[in-house]
Amino acid sequence: MIRVLMVDDDPVILEIARIFLGRSGDIQVDGVASAVEAVARLKDGRYDVIVSDYVMPEMDGLSFLKWVRSRDPEVPFILFTGKGREEVVIEALNNGADYYLQKDANPKVLYAELTHQIRQAAERMRTKKAVVESEERYRALFENMNEGFVLYEILRNPVGRATDYLVRDANPQIELFTGWRAQEAIGRRASEIFPSEVPPFLEIYSRVDETGCPAKFEGCFPETGRHFSISAFSIGRGRFATIFSEITEQKRMNEELCRAHHQLQEIIDILPDATFVIDEKRTVIAWNRAIEEMTGVSKGEIVGRGPYSYGEPFYGFETPVLIDSIFSEDSGIVKEYDHLSRRGDAVFAEVYVPHLYGGRGAYIWAIASPLFDDDGRIVGAIESIRDVTDRKRAELALREATDYLESLLHYANAPIAVWGPNMKFIRFNRAFERLTGYAAEEVIGKEATILLPDEEREEALAKMAYALEGEGWESVEIPIRCRDGTVRIVLWNSANIRSEKDGTVVATIIQGQEITERKLAEERLIQAHKQLLEIIDFLPDPTFVIDGERRVIAWNRAIEEMSGVPKDEIVGKGDYAYGEVFYGTKRPILIDMIFSKDEDLESLYHYVKREGDTLFAEAYVTPPRTGRGSYVWGTASPLFDRDGNIAGAIESIRDVTEIKETEMALQENEEGLKLVIEGANLGIWDRNVETGEVVRNRRLVEILGCSEGDLVGNVREREEMIHPDDFEGVMAALDDHFAGRSPHYEIDYRLRRKDGRWIWVHDRGQVMARDGAGRPLRMTGITQDITEIRRYHEALQEANRKLKLLSSITRHDIQNQITALSGYVHLLREGIPRDPAAERYIDRIGEVAETIKRQLAFARDYQEMGVKAPEWQRVSEAVRRAAAASPAEISRGQVRLEVETETVEVFADPMLEKVFCNLLENSLRHGGGVTGVRVSFFERERGVEAEGVIAVEDDGLGIPAGMKARIFDQAFGRHTGYGLFLSQEILGITGMTITETGEEGRGARFEISVPRENYRWVSV
Repeated sequence: MIRVLMVDDDPVILEIARIFLGRSGDIQVDGVASAVEAVARLKDGRYDVIVSDYVMPEMDGLSFLKWVRSRDPEVPFILFTGKGREEVVIEALNNGADYYLQKDANPKVLYAELTHQIRQAAERMRTKKAVVESEERYRALFENMNEGFVLYEILRNPVGRATDYLVRDANPQIELFTGWRAQEAIGRRASEIFPSEVPPFLEIYSRVDETGCPAKFEGCFPETGRHFSISAFSIGRGRFATIFSEITEQKRMNEELCRAHHQLQEIIDILPDATFVIDEKRTVIAWNRAIEEMTGVSKGEIVGRGPYSYGEPFYGFETPVLIDSIFSEDSGIVKEYDHLSRRGDAVFAEVYVPHLYGGRGAYIWAIASPLFDDDGRIVGAIESIRDVTDRKRAELALREATDYLESLLHYANAPIAVWGPNMKFIRFNRAFERLTGYAAEEVIGKEATILLPDEEREEALAKMAYALEGEGWESVEIPIRCRDGTVRIVLWNSANIRSEKDGTVVATIIQGQEITERKLAEERLIQAHKQLLEIIDFLPDPTFVIDGERRVIAWNRAIEEMSGVPKDEIVGKGDYAYGEVFYGTKRPILIDMIFSKDEDLESLYHYVKREGDTLFAEAYVTPPRTGRGSYVWGTASPLFDRDGNIAGAIESIRDVTEIKETEMALQENEEGLKLVIEGANLGIWDRNVETGEVVRNRRLVEILGCSEGDLVGNVREREEMIHPDDFEGVMAALDDHFAGRSPHYEIDYRLRRKDGRWIWVHDRGQVMARDGAGRPLRMTGITQDITEIRRYHEALQEANRKLKLLSSITRHDIQNQITALSGYVHLLREGIPRDPAAERYIDRIGEVAETIKRQLAFARDYQEMGVKAPEWQRVSEAVRRAAAASPAEISRGQVRLEVETETVEVFADPMLEKVFCNLLENSLRHGGGVTGVRVSFFERERGVEAEGVIAVEDDGLGIPAGMKARIFDQAFGRHTGYGLFLSQEILGITGMTITETGEEGRGARFEISVPRENYRWVSV
């Protein structure tokens, strides 16, 4: 917007001018009626253009012009008057007027011309100021930038080959970098400045001049010993420029960081436990030799890979593992592990991993801990894994033995920007774009605070205000927030550009050097040492480290516990002080054999083995502080410096006393188990489900009528012996167990022995191991020859059949007699005279007859109970069948029935329906106005296992507390007394029990407890 001060004593002219000029949209007019008033306005503010009348009271236009020029020689001045005398025009132009315009022209043309002249004058003024400021800005940048900047002219021989180059200009910073003074170098050839035969970098500079393509490379000036990043670019044929950025400190820090990282990697690499480390982005940054051996995956294949890639070597696919629980307590991760626990920040767990060691599988014990920076923020995590297969197998062997027994700025490298007095950006170079991620057009015109992190804003604004008021910054450290939200640390220098007129700051140039990597390198160097100590400290095995002088430099918590010696007492000590901790005297131990071989020292150990640079040994030690003796397994390895020299050593110690005791217990248990199996006269088999291989004991081979040489040890030869009529049933029973539909495999079937004779056998077995997907891997079981038992059973069945037939005939005959008796009772009632005593006797006879009928019905039901094998039955279907056969109140819907067991099946006698019939009849007969019956199912804990509960409850009167324990007794109650007794007996066939748990006055509630193996969930 162009601000115009218009002076005219005619208010109409002022109003018309304001309207016409205001239509342009970019001109703002302030009108005053006299030159005196205009003078007052100009003392308080500035205008881009002044338009003045000539003839005015008190002070005319020429006098006003002279006053303005005495104050500001540059502001555009237009004389706008009705007087058209030539001498007036000449005098006005001589006194500094920029334009002259007469009022008597056509208004449209007049004000269009005036608008044009105002714009032209304002633009000329802006251009002039911009040129001056630009020259000042770039000269200040050139003189004050942190980088060395040199302008050259390339010198070529007559055939066009570059032979030298001439220094045309250089900033003062070049003296600090190169050692030669800028003023002495300007105008001299490079061959005169540098002692070498060929001027430095001549070939690169020649190529930049010939192709016009910039070049960036690193160099070093021996005179100063400093390293630089040099950018060269052409500025016209035969001329080029270079920018020098010092990188000496950055190179030194990178080398320090590499050394620290190398030492950390070496320590992790020689740890005896399989160990890996990830950073906060869950990228693998360390993978030691032990984990390479465990997984078969080399560090070259895994280091640098992203989240969950470390799960693939263990499980065959990318998946979270224990180390991920450091970042989030995901129950999905936790559930995959056995015996998971936390101690402080560390997480411990055990699990079986079938993919390890080329598919051989292993039980592992793992510990994961976070790695913190100095601010306590988690920057990564470490997990160590120990193969505890031997211990676990010993434990599993003991358990299996029990189970057998029980279930058988453009080119500048530095970011440069310029902002005005209002701290709004007006320039933004490419390096700044690369640094911040913002394009220049996104930032120009916006306040510099856009780049300030919230937490640093107040301090940074104070520094910026100081730079505006003073002479600028010198190596001021201010962090900036990039477009992607990251924060970078930058070292800033600044210079102010001031107005020549009044010395006010019109712009500030800032130039930065990013030092984020340097700062991070310093932090990493500190962090690496801290992490190294943390890693050693959290290791589960007692571990200590010595340096090349054999002084203790690390002593972890585990070794404090084992030895009773805290780290404060031992760290820093040498002269074999660590030997005294274990043996009571200062003497060499295993770790000392890393530095030199000692046969006398080796002889003190039970066992010593060397693999490459690592030593392994076994011994029995009794630390004097604790007095606890134990068998230990020690591992010692050297630590190397970057030149491959031994700089120290590390030793880890593992207590193996428990393993030795477990091995002895296992041996004793195996001997006892062998005696039990031989005494039981049972055939024992162990099947590898994947390969079909089968191992059999001697008794099973005898049952099959074979000798050891007759069998190849495959499951198929056993399947070929099964009777064709029984084969499908055997396979179905196996499939049900493999799929988890039955808790174990159990079936009777016929086998043909080698001699051709068919025998009956009873098989019972159970899957002992499954893979991660639930597929069976190993199954064990027993086979018993039940041919003789089967014959006795068949004989017993035949006897039962005859008894059942006799009982059925007897019941039928008695029922007929009872029916006749009931008829005679009816005739007696009609035929004899009314006699109260006689009627009472007749009623009693009728009651006796009904009781006999009910007892016959009970005898029939009791006889049927247990005749058929139990089977899986859906509870909801059994309840509905019972309801259909129950009194009319339920079957017709007069009493509400709610069944909430649609997805539950139970393993029960086929007479389960009779149980629900009795319960429903009990509610209607004795409930006292029951309007609803509800059947539901839930699970509850019972000891160490869960059990299912079928609840049948009504809204009647309930059962008195004194009767609850007696209602299931035989012949208790007002009806037959057999209903609940019979229900209890039917449920007991498959291990179920029934109790009454209702509250008197609120309804009866019967709870049927179902063992865990006798119920299952099914889809609707």
